[in-house]
Amino acid sequence: EWAARLEGVNFVLVTHGDCVGSCLTLALARGVPTAEKVVEKVDYCGYALLERTWDPGEPSIGLMDDTAKWQVMHGHVVLRDRSEPASSATDGNSNGAAQSEAAWKQQQQQQQQQQQQ
Repeated sequence: EWAARLEGVNFVLVTHGDCVGSCLTLALARGVPTAEKVVEKVDYCGYALLERTWDPGEPSIGLMDDTAKWQVMHGHVVLRDRSEPASSATDGNSNGAAQSEAAWKQQQQQQQQQQQQ
């Protein structure tokens, strides 16, 4: 909406892997908490691209409203089915959107304990 008022200006958001994973997971869910796919890992140079056309005079709609007809594209991202357990594909460098910081810390502690034995 704002871009259309600025005569079609496009916006680019450059961020880190955690944000790419979070945004892509939200975009894939489109407000449905039982979305089929979730982001498992964002590789180096991972990206999410959300695109839609907006016509002047079009009523305001929600960011991920299905009537907005968003096109969601991505690359260098590993997705998994929500029904599958999270794998160990995440590298522990905060690039895995599916792996929480607490789980990562626990994994690190376990590795340290194993090394000490």
